[in-house]
Amino acid sequence: MIADREFVGKDWVAYLGKEQITFFLRLPKHYWFTVNGVELKAENRLQSRKECKLDNVSVLGMKGLSVGMKKIKDKQGKADYLIVLTNTVAYEALRTYKKRWSIEVMFQDFKSQGFHLEDTHLKKAYKLKKLVYLVSIAYAFCVHAGLYYEKHVAPIPRKNHGYRAKSLFRKGVDLLRTMLERKKANICTFGIPLLTPLSTWH
Repeated sequence: MIADREFVGKDWVAYLGKEQITFFLRLPKHYWFTVNGVELKAENRLQSRKECKLDNVSVLGMKGLSVGMKKIKDKQGKADYLIVLTNTVAYEALRTYKKRWSIEVMFQDFKSQGFHLEDTHLKKAYKLKKLVYLVSIAYAFCVHAGLYYEKHVAPIPRKNHGYRAKSLFRKGVDLLRTMLERKKANICTFGIPLLTPLSTWH
Protein backbone atom coordinates (compact mmCIF):
# COMPACT_ATOMS: atom_id res chain seq x y z
CA MET A 1 0.00 0.00 0.00
CA ILE A 2 1.28 3.45 -0.94
CA ALA A 3 -0.17 6.51 0.80
CA ASP A 4 0.46 10.21 1.28
CA ARG A 5 0.99 12.19 4.49
CA GLU A 6 -2.72 12.34 5.29
CA PHE A 7 -2.72 8.59 5.96
CA VAL A 8 -0.32 8.23 8.88
CA GLY A 9 -0.67 7.71 12.62
CA LYS A 10 0.39 5.26 15.30
CA ASP A 11 -2.83 3.23 15.27
CA TRP A 12 -2.89 3.03 11.48
CA VAL A 13 0.73 1.89 11.17
CA ALA A 14 0.20 -0.64 13.97
CA TYR A 15 -2.87 -2.03 12.18
CA LEU A 16 -1.01 -2.40 8.89
CA GLY A 17 1.81 -4.20 10.67
CA LYS A 18 -0.57 -6.50 12.53
CA GLU A 19 -2.35 -7.43 9.30
CA GLN A 20 1.01 -7.96 7.56
CA ILE A 21 0.16 -5.40 4.90
CA THR A 22 3.21 -4.06 3.09
CA PHE A 23 3.16 -0.27 3.21
CA PHE A 24 5.03 2.77 1.94
CA LEU A 25 3.80 5.85 3.79
CA ARG A 26 5.02 9.39 3.31
CA LEU A 27 5.64 11.08 6.66
CA PRO A 28 5.52 14.79 7.55
CA LYS A 29 8.95 16.33 8.04
CA HIS A 30 8.41 17.02 11.76
CA TYR A 31 8.45 13.29 12.67
CA TRP A 32 11.24 12.00 14.90
CA PHE A 33 13.11 8.75 14.27
CA THR A 34 15.20 6.70 16.67
CA VAL A 35 18.28 5.13 15.08
CA ASN A 36 20.80 3.28 17.27
CA GLY A 37 19.38 5.00 20.32
CA VAL A 38 19.64 8.49 18.82
CA GLU A 39 16.57 10.59 18.00
CA LEU A 40 16.67 12.70 14.86
CA LYS A 41 14.61 14.36 12.17
CA ALA A 42 15.11 14.17 8.43
CA GLU A 43 16.70 17.61 8.41
CA ASN A 44 19.32 16.39 10.91
CA ARG A 45 20.19 13.34 8.83
CA LEU A 46 20.24 15.18 5.50
CA GLN A 47 22.39 18.14 6.48
CA SER A 48 25.36 17.10 4.35
CA ARG A 49 23.69 14.69 1.93
CA LYS A 50 20.78 14.65 -0.49
CA GLU A 51 19.46 11.18 0.24
CA CYS A 52 19.53 8.68 3.09
CA LYS A 53 18.26 5.13 3.70
CA LEU A 54 17.89 3.69 7.19
CA ASP A 55 16.86 0.22 8.37
CA ASN A 56 15.86 -0.86 11.88
CA VAL A 57 14.27 2.49 12.71
CA SER A 58 11.82 3.21 15.53
CA VAL A 59 9.00 5.66 14.80
CA LEU A 60 5.40 6.08 15.93
CA GLY A 61 6.11 3.71 18.80
CA MET A 62 7.04 0.85 16.48
CA LYS A 63 10.43 -0.79 16.08
CA GLY A 64 12.10 -2.53 13.18
CA LEU A 65 10.81 -0.27 10.41
CA SER A 66 12.77 1.28 7.55
CA VAL A 67 12.81 4.75 6.08
CA GLY A 68 14.08 6.41 2.92
CA MET A 69 14.45 10.17 2.84
CA LYS A 70 15.72 12.79 0.42
CA LYS A 71 15.80 16.51 -0.14
CA ILE A 72 13.35 17.73 -2.76
CA LYS A 73 11.70 20.95 -3.94
CA ASP A 74 7.98 21.47 -4.01
CA LYS A 75 6.13 22.93 -6.99
CA GLN A 76 6.81 26.44 -5.69
CA GLY A 77 10.54 25.69 -5.73
CA LYS A 78 10.85 25.69 -1.94
CA ALA A 79 13.02 23.18 -0.08
CA ASP A 80 11.15 20.16 1.27
CA TYR A 81 11.73 16.56 2.34
CA LEU A 82 10.38 13.30 0.99
CA ILE A 83 10.28 10.82 3.88
CA VAL A 84 8.88 7.35 3.23
CA LEU A 85 8.29 4.80 5.98
CA THR A 86 8.02 1.11 5.12
CA ASN A 87 7.89 -2.28 6.77
CA THR A 88 10.09 -3.73 4.02
CA VAL A 89 13.63 -2.41 3.48
CA ALA A 90 14.92 1.14 3.16
CA TYR A 91 16.25 0.51 -0.34
CA GLU A 92 12.68 0.01 -1.62
CA ALA A 93 11.09 3.01 0.13
CA LEU A 94 11.75 5.91 -2.24
CA ARG A 95 11.82 3.78 -5.37
CA THR A 96 8.41 2.26 -4.68
CA TYR A 97 6.79 5.48 -3.46
CA LYS A 98 7.80 7.16 -6.72
CA LYS A 99 5.11 5.10 -8.46
CA ARG A 100 2.47 7.03 -6.55
CA TRP A 101 3.28 10.30 -8.32
CA SER A 102 1.95 9.18 -11.68
CA ILE A 103 -1.21 7.84 -10.03
CA GLU A 104 -1.78 11.11 -8.16
CA VAL A 105 -1.23 13.18 -11.29
CA MET A 106 -3.66 10.97 -13.20
CA PHE A 107 -6.37 11.53 -10.56
CA GLN A 108 -5.82 15.30 -10.76
CA ASP A 109 -6.20 15.18 -14.54
CA PHE A 110 -9.34 13.08 -14.20
CA LYS A 111 -10.81 15.65 -11.83
CA SER A 112 -10.20 19.37 -11.23
CA GLN A 113 -7.18 19.83 -13.54
CA GLY A 114 -8.64 18.05 -16.53
CA PHE A 115 -11.89 16.22 -17.25
CA HIS A 116 -13.81 17.31 -14.11
CA LEU A 117 -15.05 13.78 -13.60
CA GLU A 118 -16.51 14.68 -10.20
CA ASP A 119 -18.98 17.09 -11.83
CA THR A 120 -20.94 14.27 -13.41
CA HIS A 121 -24.56 13.80 -12.39
CA LEU A 122 -24.51 10.09 -13.19
CA LYS A 123 -25.44 7.86 -10.27
CA LYS A 124 -25.99 4.39 -11.66
CA ALA A 125 -22.92 2.19 -11.25
CA TYR A 126 -22.91 0.79 -14.79
CA LYS A 127 -23.09 4.31 -16.27
CA LEU A 128 -20.27 5.55 -14.04
CA LYS A 129 -18.18 2.55 -15.05
CA LYS A 130 -18.64 3.38 -18.74
CA LEU A 131 -17.78 7.02 -18.07
CA VAL A 132 -14.55 6.06 -16.31
CA TYR A 133 -13.66 3.76 -19.22
CA LEU A 134 -14.15 6.59 -21.71
CA VAL A 135 -12.22 9.12 -19.60
CA SER A 136 -9.38 6.61 -19.20
CA ILE A 137 -9.12 6.20 -22.97
CA ALA A 138 -9.22 9.97 -23.48
CA TYR A 139 -6.55 10.44 -20.80
CA ALA A 140 -4.25 7.85 -22.39
CA PHE A 141 -4.69 9.51 -25.78
CA CYS A 142 -3.86 12.97 -24.38
CA VAL A 143 -0.71 11.67 -22.66
CA HIS A 144 0.27 9.93 -25.89
CA ALA A 145 -0.19 13.24 -27.74
CA GLY A 146 2.04 14.99 -25.19
CA LEU A 147 4.73 12.32 -25.58
CA TYR A 148 4.49 12.63 -29.37
CA TYR A 149 4.96 16.41 -29.13
CA GLU A 150 7.98 16.12 -26.85
CA LYS A 151 9.61 13.46 -29.01
CA HIS A 152 8.85 14.81 -32.51
CA VAL A 153 8.25 18.56 -32.12
CA ALA A 154 10.09 20.10 -29.17
CA PRO A 155 10.98 19.25 -25.56
CA ILE A 156 8.57 20.66 -23.01
CA PRO A 157 10.46 23.36 -21.03
CA ARG A 158 11.26 22.61 -17.41
CA LYS A 159 11.18 25.06 -14.52
CA ASN A 160 13.97 25.59 -12.02
CA HIS A 161 12.64 22.90 -9.69
CA GLY A 162 12.82 20.30 -12.48
CA TYR A 163 9.12 19.84 -13.19
CA ARG A 164 7.78 20.35 -16.70
CA ALA A 165 6.19 23.74 -17.30
CA LYS A 166 3.24 21.74 -18.68
CA SER A 167 2.46 18.11 -17.99
CA LEU A 168 2.37 15.60 -20.85
CA PHE A 169 -1.39 15.45 -20.39
CA ARG A 170 -1.86 19.21 -20.58
CA LYS A 171 0.46 19.52 -23.58
CA GLY A 172 -1.47 16.73 -25.27
CA VAL A 173 -4.80 18.46 -24.62
CA ASP A 174 -3.44 21.71 -26.07
CA LEU A 175 -2.08 19.91 -29.12
CA LEU A 176 -5.36 18.13 -29.79
CA ARG A 177 -7.35 21.34 -29.30
CA THR A 178 -5.08 23.16 -31.75
CA MET A 179 -5.37 20.32 -34.24
CA LEU A 180 -9.18 20.41 -34.12
CA GLU A 181 -9.57 24.18 -34.16
CA ARG A 182 -7.18 25.12 -36.96
CA LYS A 183 -6.78 24.24 -40.61
CA LYS A 184 -6.63 20.80 -42.16
CA ALA A 185 -2.84 21.04 -42.40
CA ASN A 186 -2.62 20.39 -38.66
CA ILE A 187 -4.61 17.19 -39.03
CA CYS A 188 -2.17 15.97 -41.67
CA THR A 189 0.86 17.00 -39.61
CA PHE A 190 -0.23 15.70 -36.23
CA GLY A 191 -3.52 13.86 -36.60
CA ILE A 192 -2.43 10.86 -38.64
CA PRO A 193 0.66 10.04 -36.52
CA LEU A 194 -1.41 10.42 -33.34
CA LEU A 195 -4.32 8.32 -34.53
CA THR A 196 -2.24 5.50 -36.02
CA PRO A 197 -1.39 3.86 -32.63
CA LEU A 198 -5.12 3.59 -31.88
CA SER A 199 -5.36 0.79 -34.41
CA THR A 200 -3.09 -1.34 -32.21
CA TRP A 201 -5.01 -0.73 -28.93
CA HIS A 202 -7.08 -3.63 -27.61
